[in-house]
This record gives sequence, C-alpha cells and structure tokens, in this order.
Amino acid sequence: MLRFRPVLRATFRPFSYPKQAKHLYSMQSFLSGLLGSKKTEQQQQQRPADVPPSPAPIEENNSASGQEAGGKEGKKDKVYLTEYPQDITFLEDPCLACLGSHEKIPATLQSKIDTEGSLLGSVKPYKQHFLIAFGKGNTWPHSVEDSEGSFIADFQQVLEESNVEEKTGRIMVTAIDRNIYFTDLETQKDQDTETVELLHFPSFCAMKINRKAVPSLVDFCQSENFDVSILRNAGVEVKHVREHGFVLVCVHKLRDKRCGVIGPLLIESFQKSISKFSLDNKIEVVGVSHIGGHKWAGNIIIYSNRFLEKEDAVSGDTTGDCARAHEQSKAQIDGHWYGRVFPDHTDTVVEQHFVRGGVCKQLWRGRMDGCVMDW
Repeated sequence: MLRFRPVLRATFRPFSYPKQAKHLYSMQSFLSGLLGSKKTEQQQQQRPADVPPSPAPIEENNSASGQEAGGKEGKKDKVYLTEYPQDITFLEDPCLACLGSHEKIPATLQSKIDTEGSLLGSVKPYKQHFLIAFGKGNTWPHSVEDSEGSFIADFQQVLEESNVEEKTGRIMVTAIDRNIYFTDLETQKDQDTETVELLHFPSFCAMKINRKAVPSLVDFCQSENFDVSILRNAGVEVKHVREHGFVLVCVHKLRDKRCGVIGPLLIESFQKSISKFSLDNKIEVVGVSHIGGHKWAGNIIIYSNRFLEKEDAVSGDTTGDCARAHEQSKAQIDGHWYGRVFPDHTDTVVEQHFVRGGVCKQLWRGRMDGCVMDW
C-alpha cells in the first residue's frame, strides 16, 4: 500500500543580508564610489587645452613673507618687524582703517579678508626686485617661475645656480602684466620669448634684454652702485626711470581669487586718483604676480625715491629741479608695501605717499631694505 507524504508549503520571508554580507556590500559601495570619484578627477585633469582653468582657490593661511604664501592649516605668519621705523614719516587717516565697499567685490569674497591681524612686519627682508613683462594677470599659472620655456623661469634658474643671493641678499623676481618703456615688444608671445622688458629696483632701471644676456644680470646684481655699463656691454638697452614712481598691484588671479578680483579694480582706481592729483606720466601703475599676503588683499608695493643731496655743481643751487637734472645726486630708495587696500583708499594713498611724502600707517606692511643710490 502506497503512502503519500503531505506536501509542505514553503513559507517565504523577506530576504535580508547576514551581518557579514551587509558589511561586504557596504564596503563594495564605498570602493565603487571612491573609484568613481577618482575617475572623475582623472577626467578633469585630461580636459581639452581650450577649456579655461577653474577659478583659483582662496588660500586661507598664506604666509605674508614675500613669496612664501600657502602655509599649512594653523601655521603662524612670520613677523620680521615689531616696531614702526623712526626714519619714516607715518601719516594716519581713520578712513583707511575700514575696507570700504565696491559693487564688483562680492560680500563672500570680502568676508575672506583678514581685517584684524597686524600688517606690521609681514614683509620678508629683500635687497633687490626684478620685474619681467610676461603675460597677463588672469592667465599667469599658479607659480610663474614654473612656466617652462619662459624667460622668467630661465632667469630664476640662473639666479639660483649662481648663488648670487649669498652675496647680495634676497632678490625677488615677479612678473608684470605689460611693457611700460619698450612697447615694441608688446606683440610677442609669452612662451619662447627671446627679448623682454625688465625693471630693476632699487636701481630704477628699465631694460630691453635678450636671453643671451641674462648672465650679465648676475654681474649687475653684484656690482657697486649697480653698474649699467655691465649690461650695455652685453647688448642690453637700458633706460633710467628715476623720475617715476611705481605702484605695483597684485592681480594674480590663478594664485588667489581675492587679489584676482580686487587688483584690477585697484589699478583702475589708482589711475583715476593719479589724474585727480595731476600726476599723470609721473606714476606708473602696473599689475604684478604673487608677492604674498593674499589674505590682506588688495596688496601693493610702491617704489619711489627721495633725493638727499640737492646741489647743482655749477650754481650751488639747492632746489629740487637742479638736483634732479644733475646726474650726480644721492637718493634714498623706498619700497613700501601696503595691505588691505581698497578702491576707496587710492585717493588717500596717492595724496599721502606722493604729494605729502609720507607713508600710510594703517596699511603699512613693511619695506624693502633701505638703500642709498649714488646717482
């Protein structure tokens, strides 16, 4: 006799991962997400050359020491000066203590400017400054000295290999965004440029120089009273620009957004202020690459000179005009750095610095090491 076993009905329950499987699944999701983001980064790096680079980040804790910006989180700024020098006539204006306003400066950007930290002593000591005409402020790479094949990169390399700074002291090298005295060079491309315009302080020399003559700059740096005959013997065209003042404004957009936005506005405002005080053709305003201290944007350097011996060799006249016409005069060369400069401040800066011969105390960061030129 056959017996039939009863058919058991299967009971289906909602499927659930065992604990170990859950962890495995979560890990797989994590890894796939990580690999996916990595792939996205690689795709961004392989973007076509004609796609413009993304805006520069804001460097939150950049150092104020010349060309040493970009420190780690929590890094303290070096202080190179703790008291205001007694040999400088400091002028104060309460209006310089605030940033002012400008419709083209976003509030979010302005909020990233350090308004409380001390500016005093934030300039690393240096003895000389070379400025090389190279590109524009909105196209400079993050570090202009790393622009392979450019004149400025080659020059920086020659300086480092020569160890000239062991004898001369620190030398700054930055880019400027236009030719000032040799406008015939304006049509040249930036890369592989054989001849450029170059400015040098404290000598107040403008040069038209070929790559082949770069070694002569090393000898020039070390010569007594900056002997220009060294340059001319190497085929360098030299112009003395002692009668001009210079306002150098940081406009390095791909280095930091703050200077990239505020800098061009400052140039426009300074040009209007210079015209207001009838100083046209006497003061040059030019954009420069990174000088340090982006968190105190806008940042500027003003180079000017003060004649010390004002005596004409023939008449004995002690007026300034005779002294300026005479080649053998002595002058104190000043390179003053200002931070937190806004378009609202340019009238006051031009008046106090160039008209009254003083220095704006509230904005002063420091200066180039003092130098007396025997002209």
